[in-house]
Amino acid sequence: MKIVIIGAGSVGYEVTRTISRREHDVVLVDQDPELLARVSEQLDCRFVAGNGASPGTLLEVGMEDCDLFAAVTNRDEINIMACQTADALGAQIKVARVREEDYYQDHRLVLKGIDLAINPDHEAVGTIREVLYQTGAKEIHDFADGKVRIVGTKVEPGSRVAGRTLMDINRDLGQKMALVTTIVRGEETLIPRGDTVVQEGDHVYLSGQRRSVDRSLLYFGAVGKRLERVMILGANAMGRELARDLLGAGVRVKIVDPDEERCRRVSEQLKNALV
Repeated sequence: MKIVIIGAGSVGYEVTRTISRREHDVVLVDQDPELLARVSEQLDCRFVAGNGASPGTLLEVGMEDCDLFAAVTNRDEINIMACQTADALGAQIKVARVREEDYYQDHRLVLKGIDLAINPDHEAVGTIREVLYQTGAKEIHDFADGKVRIVGTKVEPGSRVAGRTLMDINRDLGQKMALVTTIVRGEETLIPRGDTVVQEGDHVYLSGQRRSVDRSLLYFGAVGKRLERVMILGANAMGRELARDLLGAGVRVKIVDPDEERCRRVSEQLKNALV
C-alpha cells in the first residue's frame, strides 16, 4: 500500500512513524529540507523535499498508484489544495487536516476532492467529552465507527429525572435528548412510552448520536455526582464547542480568554455562559 504524507511536523511525524512500522510504502513530503533531515534519523520511509500542493512535486512522488494521501501541515489552505491536486492526479483516498470552522457545515467539510477531514479541535473536544460525560455510564457500546452510541446508566437517588415522565424530561432537553430504548426495573424489562415514569434504581438504556447520548447521560446523573460548574480557559473554536455541549446539558459554564473582542463575540453566541 502506497501512502503519501504531506507535512513533517509533529502530526506528520507521528503518522509516518506509526504507518511505516506496518511495512507500507510511505513517502513523507515537506518543503523544509532541514526538517526532513532531522526526522529522517528516526523514520524508515522515503523523503521528498518540495511543496506538497504543487502538481510537479506530486507527479514526482507519483499519484497514479497512491492508495492514501494525507495532508497534515499546520495550514488548512495547503492541506486542502494538496488534497484537491492529488485528487486531480489520481490519488485514491484523500485525507486533510482542517481546523477552520468556516470550511465545515454540520461538522462536514463542504469542499470536493477530500474524502475525510480531520479537525484536531473536534477530536480534543471528543476526548474531553469522554472524561466529563461517561463517569455515570455502566455500559457503553459504539456502532458505525463511533457515530452511534448505546449507553446503560443507573438512575441514582437524587437524580433530576427520578419521578418524572419521559415526556417531561424530553420537554427539558428537546432535540438534545437521546432515545430511551429500554428501562430495566428489578426483574422487569420495560419498553418505555412518553408517560413512563423514571424511578430511582432504574437501569436506563439510551441510544442515538454520540453527542446526544453523552448530553443525556450527564442529565440523568445523580445530583451529587453530576457536573454543575465548569470553567473553560480559551474562547477558541474548541472551547466554544465544548461550552455548547455543557450548556445543553444544564451545566453552568464560565469561559476565560485574554482577548476582549473574542469574549464579546462568544458572549453573543453563548447567551447562558459567563464570559
